[in-house]
Amino acid sequence: MTTYTVYYYHRKKKRRYDISAITQNISWAGSVDRMHRTAVVTLTSYANIPFDTGEKVRIYKNDTLMFAGRLFKRQRAGTGDVTLTCHDDAYYLYRSETSISKSKITLSELFELCCSRVNLKPGYVKKTKTTYTNLEFVGETLQTILYTVMGMERQRTGRSYYVRAHKGKLELRERGAMKGIDMDAAVIASIDTTKSAENTYTKIKYDVTIDANKGSKASGAAGSKATLGNLGSGNYKGPDLIAGRAGFKGNLKGTDKWNDAMIAVGRQKGIDPLFLKVIMAIESAGDEKALGPILNDGDRARGLFQLVPGRIGTDLDWNRLLEGEYNLSKSVDVMLNEKGGIAKSLGKKMSIAEMARFWVGYSETDYSYTYQTWAKTLYAGFGGDPDSLITTNKSGTAAGTTASKPVKVDTEKRYTLDSPLEKKLGTLISHRKGTFTSQKEFKDTQKRLAKELLREENTVSVKMPGSVYGVSGRKVDFDYYIHGAGGVWYIQSDDHIIDQYGHQMTLNLSDTNEQPEPEYTPPRAKAKASGGASSKAPTGSAASVVDEAMSWVGKIRYVFGGKSIVNGTGDCSGFTKYVYLKAAGLNIGDGTSNQLTKGSRVDYADVQAGDIVFFAGTYRSGVSHVGVVTKKGWMVNLQSYGCKHERYDAGYWKKYLLEVRRVL
Repeated sequence: MTTYTVYYYHRKKKRRYDISAITQNISWAGSVDRMHRTAVVTLTSYANIPFDTGEKVRIYKNDTLMFAGRLFKRQRAGTGDVTLTCHDDAYYLYRSETSISKSKITLSELFELCCSRVNLKPGYVKKTKTTYTNLEFVGETLQTILYTVMGMERQRTGRSYYVRAHKGKLELRERGAMKGIDMDAAVIASIDTTKSAENTYTKIKYDVTIDANKGSKASGAAGSKATLGNLGSGNYKGPDLIAGRAGFKGNLKGTDKWNDAMIAVGRQKGIDPLFLKVIMAIESAGDEKALGPILNDGDRARGLFQLVPGRIGTDLDWNRLLEGEYNLSKSVDVMLNEKGGIAKSLGKKMSIAEMARFWVGYSETDYSYTYQTWAKTLYAGFGGDPDSLITTNKSGTAAGTTASKPVKVDTEKRYTLDSPLEKKLGTLISHRKGTFTSQKEFKDTQKRLAKELLREENTVSVKMPGSVYGVSGRKVDFDYYIHGAGGVWYIQSDDHIIDQYGHQMTLNLSDTNEQPEPEYTPPRAKAKASGGASSKAPTGSAASVVDEAMSWVGKIRYVFGGKSIVNGTGDCSGFTKYVYLKAAGLNIGDGTSNQLTKGSRVDYADVQAGDIVFFAGTYRSGVSHVGVVTKKGWMVNLQSYGCKHERYDAGYWKKYLLEVRRVL
């Protein structure tokens, strides 16, 4: 006999409550488009149990753990019913934003780093070997960062991975490596099969740069010409108070005892010793035992250059970071190779001014620019030019490297992929760009693109008795053809419900092993004030629209055709109509097709807060969904999972992105 048990754990009372007897039904769902799973438990009464957000909830089928997560939303209806909305630990990856800069890292190492950022312990981690260099993400969610590198891993190795929460820990697993479902026609309640060409391309044009020198090494650069005489703090002619911080003259004096060491390492590794002196003065004033405050992840900055071991990719022995010369040497490696590599990938000059910002993460924050001001003023105080390079290599590349010479290939003649589907569907073109180290690397990418894009989509929706193996990312194997479905398929999304009729599930399947793969684009500095509105904070009506849209996140439920936003229900276009009417007094009409005719179309590069973003093909052909842009790449939208603030240029939505329009 199958039994289902629901436990609620209250930390303050140190008590576990068995709430199975008052449970009316349980539903939970997952998708390859998001790493976390959500469970909704509906109770018949409150039963004097102190339900509170943040507490743990676990659901068992007999002795098998089906779901483990935390309570994030508690609702109590006038009828007395109580609804508990819970998310598993992967939800922290979905919600948490961070910045990561690594000169080299593997996918499995990145996964463990992301777990540490949100104080979660990783469980099983499938070790990966491919190393990615000079990765930098600024202000991205941990989920987006992982999906991006998981996509890069699949393109490089052909292997796909997914993240799951299991028994209180997060795991990184290879897709298809775990047990799936053997489909038996006798137990299928219903099955629907679909063949679609709405997202098919029949031709791919690829603009390619073959950079054969990428990653090559050359002889080292000559050392700096700085001497002990002009590196002394007595030669500093600048101010003591810079950008609100005083005491820089004393800081510089404290670094004098390291002048000879900075000269030596400068000559050895080809870096300006005066630049090292400036950064050391800012960071530690020459105190080799300096320790920074304990950070959120339990780490802390150490030594002369305040290195944080968990936040850099350079190999080092953290136990030695309080040894002055070791810290100095490793800091130069970080600056030239790790930070220098990122600067090169962003097309930035390795100048004193720019590299000071790279040392603190190159973020668009007041502190980043203040730090740059400190460094520029100190360097100029010694008579130096802050726009000069930190290296003695005139190309501006890190010492020990040489600038590559890209070879441009004529793609119009040599790199067009055609499909036999063109005769059937007509010409549908995808235009791609990429840089590769060899023709072989590009040819491998060509093969994968042809397999992914030059094809029609086949999907299956199956309703059947529930199973613990009915989880997104796993396989389904049909023993024989059932309504056109046969062979191996992959679960793209799963919905489970347990009620008085038992455990039932609906699985949406694809014949390809798909998952979100946001394209990696190195972060660039925001445009100047005259460089376009997309980088500005919203003002006026746009700000009011964004504020109004954000105020509804997590508070309303999706009902197809619904317009009663103030009463807590609606659909996507009903939501956008309400927001623009309430916040800006603008009536954009009913329905996505009607709203698509309003305003003017905007290039993706010029998108700004307050614009409207449209999608096509989500559940029907043509325009089918709409959201409010809150900032470039992000929107608030009302969809089947409720009102969400999420990216529109990554994951599920990127695939169906149609256009952005401006109505304000």
